Amino acid sequence: MSVHCTVLMLHLRVFDDGIVVADKAIDELSAPYRYHVVVHVFDNGGCRLEGMQPGDGGGRFKRSDSYDMEQALKPHGIRWAEYRHKHKDIKRVFR
Repeated sequence: MSVHCTVLMLHLRVFDDGIVVADKAIDELSAPYRYHVVVHVFDNGGCRLEGMQPGDGGGRFKRSDSYDMEQALKPHGIRWAEYRHKHKDIKRVFR
């Protein structure tokens, strides 16, 4: 029997600059996050970003966040993302 296991969903929490999140488990992150996003991972190297909701830090998406999200998703094999903004579907290929 052959079995292959893969991640189909990810949960991103975006924190303010200056909050160190590297190498920490989710239960060790006590700082308030600005917002969170659910990521649906596709078989073809893409993903769909959905449900961007403000966190307990009450933040909003900043333009600089897109690069940081790309860097967080690339190790999971994700090369592009699609999302909806102002009633338009947008596809962004990572650099």
